[in-house]
Parts: sequence; C-alpha cells; structure tokens
Amino acid sequence: MYEAVIELAHRAWEVPLYLKFVGSGTLFAFTILSTYVITSIRFYFYAYVQEGERKTPPTLPYWIPLIGHTIRMTRDGHSLYEAAASVKLSFRKTVLANAFLRTAHPKHITGVHIADMYCYIISGGENINKVLRSSRVQTMDPVFLEVTRKCFNLPQSDFDILAADTSGHHKIPLTDIPEEKRIMRQGYVVQNTQIKGTETLESLSRIFNREFQLVMDERTIGKKWETISLHEFSKANMSNATERSMLGRSIFKHCPTITEDFWVFLNGAIKLFMGVPKFMCKDIHTSRDRLISGWEKHLSELEDRHEKIMQEDLEWEPELGARVNRLRDAVNKNCGVSVRGRAGLMSGFMIAYV
Repeated sequence: MYEAVIELAHRAWEVPLYLKFVGSGTLFAFTILSTYVITSIRFYFYAYVQEGERKTPPTLPYWIPLIGHTIRMTRDGHSLYEAAASVKLSFRKTVLANAFLRTAHPKHITGVHIADMYCYIISGGENINKVLRSSRVQTMDPVFLEVTRKCFNLPQSDFDILAADTSGHHKIPLTDIPEEKRIMRQGYVVQNTQIKGTETLESLSRIFNREFQLVMDERTIGKKWETISLHEFSKANMSNATERSMLGRSIFKHCPTITEDFWVFLNGAIKLFMGVPKFMCKDIHTSRDRLISGWEKHLSELEDRHEKIMQEDLEWEPELGARVNRLRDAVNKNCGVSVRGRAGLMSGFMIAYV
C-alpha cells in the first residue's frame, strides 16, 4: 500500500511530455537568441571603436554557438561575403557611425566564425594590396594553391609542380628556383602583359563584339513576341561570347553545356573550397567534372598541333581563343603539367576572366 501511494505521488509530480518538449524548445530558442544578442553587442562595440584602437576586426553576428557562420557559408557564401564587405557602407548611413569611422575606404577586414576556425574576409583591392605589401614574403600564391587543390581537381603530381615553386611572382625570386621552373612568375607575366594595356583591351573588345554578334545571329527567333528576362538573356549570351573570345569555339564540341556548367561551378566554388561533402553539392561536382573532362578531351586532341598553334601567334584562333589563354596554357605545358592538370587550370582561368 505504501509503495502504491509513493508511485502515485511520483506520477503526480511528473512533468507531462509536451511540457518537456516546450521546455527543451524554450532552452534552445534562448540559447540561439542570447548567442545572437551577445555577438551583435560585441560586433557593434568593435565596429564603433576607432581604427587605431582595434585589436581584432569586428566579427559578424551569428545565431548558433560553435557552428557560427558555417551554414551560411556553405549555403550562400556570396551573401556572407557581401554582408562582410558592406559593413562600413551600412554604418556610414548613421550619424553615430560618421563620428567614429575615420577611414575613407568603405571596405575593410571582417571576422567570421566557420565552425572552430576564425577567418578574415578581406574586401576591396586597396586592402588586399595593403596586406600583401605589409610583408616581404606574403603573396597570393598560398591562396591560389589552396583554391587549386580544392576546386580544380588537379592530379597530385601537377599540384606538386605548382607547390614546388615557392619563388613568388615578383621579378626577384623569394627562393632559389630556376627561372624555367617559376610557373607562378611566368603565368603572372603572361596575364599581366596580355590583359592590361590599351591595345590589348581594344583587341579583346573587338573579338568579343564579333563573337557576340555571331552568338546573336545563331539564336532562333520565333514568329511571336515574347517576354524574356534581361538578366538571363545577358547572362547566357554574353557569357557564351566571352567564352568564345577567351577560350575559342572548338571547346563547345567537347563540352556543349560549357556555359551552363560554368555558372553552376562558379556559384558553387565556395562550397568546394570549404570542403562541403559531395552528396550535399552533387550538381557542382558534376558540372565541374564535366568542364574538366571536356577540356581534357579538347587539349588531348590538340597535342599534335599545339606547337604549330603557338608558332602562328595569332591575335585569336578558334582552338584556344585569345593569345593570353594560349600563352598561359603553354607555360603550364612547358613546366610539366599534364593534360588533365591543364584542363583543371582552364576551369580556374574561366572563373578569373569569363
């Protein structure tokens, strides 16, 4: 009898199941909300401190402890970058901000938490140049290598060729590397001389205008008027013309979906860089692999004619496009990069200039 009374008393004091769920949800919501409040207070405090008094950059607010900005980075990395890059632009709209923010440049360094890593987002060319100029040994080469390793799917032997060049891209090498092995420097010289300059830009503009006209002439025009998206129209046709101008027309034979695959790859490259599992971004891997496979077939087909194409030194030709693309591919080939590796680096060139 006594045990029965004790059991009834225990049951009377038991919390109903739905109340347990409510309590757990409340605790979770409180944790999320308090994390955002604390990180926001810290963010605004550091953002309003004068430049000379900052010990660390302001860290963007986040909701979930330990995870930080990881979900936002993997889902929409561009949105996170824009949020970090526009910090001062939004602050300048307030009277209080004008009293504290002294620098004339609207963009700066912002901190973000990616899981257990604390990262910096550096926006604005002026700020990037300041970071690189502040050290005699700091270059963009380590960043390039990391992007190449994670995004362009290079064979390990080709990655080792790039990683072995520790001389930097300046005229005076940082380390004792033979000039013929300075693949970073040679690639930098090619792109710096073939992209900049009035004559070069005029030449590329003429090629683009010609190819764009051809792209438009190839479009099938229906008999009826139709409403189209100006953005999608420009995105598809201008990208197609740019690819023809910089890369040539022949690549379309091996990769007819190059324009569509390029945009999927471009928009998802940040996920590849952050190491998002393949099953979570299968479409990005598929588009990237299709691009590289198309380039591998195309470059393999050109192996016997590659030297002749280089000797002709035309302003533009249909196999490899503009002179800058042919010269940079020749640098990679002469330094021992395989056809597969050169195909991967072509995808990187597309991100940079298409």
